[in-house]
Amino acid sequence: MPELRIEATVNGRAIARNARPHQRLLDFLRDDLNLTGTKEGCGAGECGTCSVFVDGVLMKSCLMPVGKAQGVRIETVEGLARSGELTVMQKAFHKTGASQCGYCIPGMVMAATAAIRANPFVSHEEIKERLGGNICRCTGYQKIFEAVELARDVLNGRAPATALAEENRRTAASSAPTCAASMRPARCRARSSMRATWCCRACCTWWRCARRIRMPASCRSIRARPKRRRASRA
Repeated sequence: MPELRIEATVNGRAIARNARPHQRLLDFLRDDLNLTGTKEGCGAGECGTCSVFVDGVLMKSCLMPVGKAQGVRIETVEGLARSGELTVMQKAFHKTGASQCGYCIPGMVMAATAAIRANPFVSHEEIKERLGGNICRCTGYQKIFEAVELARDVLNGRAPATALAEENRRTAASSAPTCAASMRPARCRARSSMRATWCCRACCTWWRCARRIRMPASCRSIRARPKRRRASRA
């Protein structure tokens, strides 16, 4: 079959490319236009990972033939931040830790953006309903809901823009719990492994400290000693 000539507007730029008749819009965006932010999850329109805007309407690109993209206006997740700065929704996802593994997040951001565009004062229940077509494999929906609500409040003026600002890493590091065992002398650290293990539970690397404490002082090093080979008997 002869190739199709697709002329459309993608993220504000006019494009004209040849495409195969059996090609999906998802494949056209990823393979031909190199817009890999749009992911393929189920390939059946159930997970929402491939969501894009087509003429302002949220669509599943895995179900849309590329032939229907003729003359339309397409917006992918890359087109949300055209100026190089993250949108309020993207900043909210980053702030609340909703990104998680990141695979489903492009579709989640697109669906959340569609919810805010449709209703700037969207309620919690409406957010859950509008994001119902998107599946998170990490099952971390609560953080995603919090991100959408935070973006909604910032856009409506209920919350200041500083609510999206990142915390100072130096301040966060200084306020982090200190490993008690690492502050002790070497002989004191090796005295009681069980006590040191429990006192290190407060920090994120307690298991490393416990592993180091259980080792003798002479063997405590970053590199493990190579095992000695036994001489083979004749």
